[in-house]
Amino acid sequence: MKYSLTKVQDKIWHLTFDCRYDLSMHFLRYQEFYESPNSKFRGKKFTIFEFMKWYSFKYSDGCFEYPIHWAGFNIPIRIFKEIKNIGIDDRNQYDIFMYKIYDQIKKVDGEDSYLIGTYSKEAGNSTFEHEFAHAMYALNKNYKKEMDLLTKSVNTASAYSYFSEMGYTKKVFKDEFQAYASEVAIDNAKLLGLTKQQKEKYVKVYQKYKGATS
Repeated sequence: MKYSLTKVQDKIWHLTFDCRYDLSMHFLRYQEFYESPNSKFRGKKFTIFEFMKWYSFKYSDGCFEYPIHWAGFNIPIRIFKEIKNIGIDDRNQYDIFMYKIYDQIKKVDGEDSYLIGTYSKEAGNSTFEHEFAHAMYALNKNYKKEMDLLTKSVNTASAYSYFSEMGYTKKVFKDEFQAYASEVAIDNAKLLGLTKQQKEKYVKVYQKYKGATS
């Protein structure tokens, strides 16, 4: 298993894997605890097999396609502590690895840090842009304020419907909207119901706060 962990900005860390399956399976428990659309898993203790069975029949005809559906992940570091507090009944190799990553980040930047994950061979850099936008939205109050003001001024109905179909929970719709709208490498304005000029405003704010890497 090949991976890389780098600090890309103050309190924002980037974990990449050369295998998309490895990426998805390492992040699965933590991402779904954080924002699963199913309240059975969001904020709850669950086993990987329980999640795999539900996901396989919810989003495909009994086939587990999670690694195909998701190429990027983002979680606040505090999620690791919350999961540790409630316990893991089926602790496995993925958990052992992820808690080593957690300890490494916590030692340097504390519990209020953020971890994003991407597939290292993903074409282009839109996935990184998307996940990095989530991290800034969570950590930078000024960035969040500017993005929320932009989102308040546009029609989000079609995009929110699309997010629901994709499997996002309602509580992250605003965050997802700004993250998709911030993607520089992909022209997704029409998909989001934005004009070219509206999307450019999101990209401008993203680039303003992206700043220098660490």
